Amino acid sequence: MPSCTTNEKPTVVRGLGEIAFRVNNLDAMQQFYGQVIGLPLMTRFPNSAFFKIADGYGSHTQVLALFDRSDSPGYRGTDAATSTIDHIAFEIPLDDSQTNGRNWRH
Repeated sequence: MPSCTTNEKPTVVRGLGEIAFRVNNLDAMQQFYGQVIGLPLMTRFPNSAFFKIADGYGSHTQVLALFDRSDSPGYRGTDAATSTIDHIAFEIPLDDSQTNGRNWRH
């Protein structure tokens, strides 16, 4: 576990904001998460789909994102040995001094 060497208050994760997976067949995975798991589809783009998991902290929706990166330069496909997770985002409290006035909410 990392340790804090300054007097700064550690960041507190308030919830899962988003988790994203790389997929080989976006249509099949959209059907699985929508029809089998029952997650409502929020939006679909040519190479990605976003599902609502639940209401999140501070009115930020918790999201499952699926990405087909097969058209990306240098993409080598998915490999369960190295992971199909594209990224994960946590909800953390930020004040204006930490965001330089940017609104990071979707």
